[in-house]
Amino acid sequence: MYLKNSKKIVIKIGSSLLVDQDKKIRKKWLSSFAKDIKKLRSNNQKVIIVSSGAIALGCKKNEL
Repeated sequence: MYLKNSKKIVIKIGSSLLVDQDKKIRKKWLSSFAKDIKKLRSNNQKVIIVSSGAIALGCKKNEL
């Protein structure tokens, strides 16, 4: 099935996609991902994002 034909898309993002080996947020990847989501939404597609990465991001914030 092609994404362009889908009305609803579920994307699962893990910690390794959100943070690098030094536990720094991968801002460039995240920005690119946001642009991809914007494009899907502009095509009237519903996007659901599921993440286990919240833990990795929260751990980094607590270290500050």
